Amino acid sequence: MVQTLSRGVILAVGLVFCAAVAQAQQHAALVMDARTGRIIHEENADTRVHPASLTKMMTLYIVFDQIRQGRLSLDQKITVSANAAAQPPSRLGLKAGQKIELRYLIRAAAIKSANDAATAMGDAIGGSEEGFARMMNQYARAMGLDSTSFKNANGLTRPGHMSTARDMATLGRRLVYDFPQYYNIFGRTSTSAGIATVRNTNRRVLEEYQGADGIKTGYTKAAGFNVVSSAQRGDRRVIVAVLGGRSTASRNAEAERLMDLGFSRMPATARVVAPTPLRTVAVASAAPRGSTAAPVVVARTDGSIASVRPMPRSLDSDAISRNSATIAAAIAEVNAELTAQAARNAPPAAEGRPMPRPGSVAGPVAAVKAVVGSASTFAVAEPAARPAPPDPAALEVASAGTTGGNDWGVQLGAYRAKGDAERQLLTTALQDVPELAGGLRRVEAAKVRGVTVYRAQFVGLSQQDALGACAALARLQAACLPLAPGI
Repeated sequence: MVQTLSRGVILAVGLVFCAAVAQAQQHAALVMDARTGRIIHEENADTRVHPASLTKMMTLYIVFDQIRQGRLSLDQKITVSANAAAQPPSRLGLKAGQKIELRYLIRAAAIKSANDAATAMGDAIGGSEEGFARMMNQYARAMGLDSTSFKNANGLTRPGHMSTARDMATLGRRLVYDFPQYYNIFGRTSTSAGIATVRNTNRRVLEEYQGADGIKTGYTKAAGFNVVSSAQRGDRRVIVAVLGGRSTASRNAEAERLMDLGFSRMPATARVVAPTPLRTVAVASAAPRGSTAAPVVVARTDGSIASVRPMPRSLDSDAISRNSATIAAAIAEVNAELTAQAARNAPPAAEGRPMPRPGSVAGPVAAVKAVVGSASTFAVAEPAARPAPPDPAALEVASAGTTGGNDWGVQLGAYRAKGDAERQLLTTALQDVPELAGGLRRVEAAKVRGVTVYRAQFVGLSQQDALGACAALARLQAACLPLAPGI
């Protein structure tokens, strides 16, 4: 009996040891200088593990790309699928057949990590869970995420749904540089998702770590506690990925330690090397039933971003024009959230000198090519008429897609004195920049760490005019940051 007991104890110890080894093998981490993509530190960075809700970074990337192409709009109402409504927590509380604005689904997925919200967007875009997963994998291949395979939009454990710390950090960097106009969503500690207020699953790091501004957490029993986190201090930005953590607290501590490591080892200055733009080419076959877009093939390109002409929306696009009170409330909400983020992260501006908004990249040319500022919502335009289906032989066009509204703007700088901002607007208006002719001059006051700054802006522009104005000002060696509609 003693011998049997001893064998049992040895077996139990062996099982515990094996479990510990398995857990150690799952732990993975990577530290990246976001400006260049250079790897500063890595540990098991190419080990395939469960990404959990880090998956939602890809879901949101695709949603942002659909908006860029004009296939979706932030005010468009999405009909919740039965599949989405049946997803387990974390949840926003969606019901099958419910209609909800896309901006609220984005907020719920990015901030609360709501599985039902992510699945609702995926099912709407891809026509089904499987259809959207195919799109996700096409995007992953185009980004060079060769060790990643997706099976669903929310990251719940499925056989074969795997990734690596390297791939997840790379995807996080893509969100920072490819969609800076939307990246600010990941830094909000709480916000309205229409039917509920959602709180950020990463709020402790956002509130405690200097410069932290995103991006995504994840947890399942199989994955452990995961996070891709980013912080910016001055011109330096670090991105870290931690997968396989044992608890929220230990994961956060590890992420903060690695961000400290990154800042300590990266140079003070570096030329920003943005990721190679992706080129989206539509396939001339029929779209999946219920989908907003034709199937896509995504490829890397060394040229400018190309997009597909907007396709007719098959969702319930009541794409509503809000009344003035609702518009004002939306503007106030976004402005308050962005001001709170800036107060946490940005140093006060020197007297009379421009201070870039969060997400900006030094240099006017970089701002035009790689940066669209995380901006306030300026206006909600009347919905444009639905475009006719494109000629399959001419699906690829050379310029970025647009929703067609005059809800863009440009920012020329932020100043400690209101008079300096007004003087900058007047000086710019007198220059030969025809793209600004139809814009309205505005000085926006904001508090940054208790200091009031005044942002010199032209608002009420089209996307084409905003980007064109910044290109023209760059040629004149003047600073300019395009401002896209906020989420």
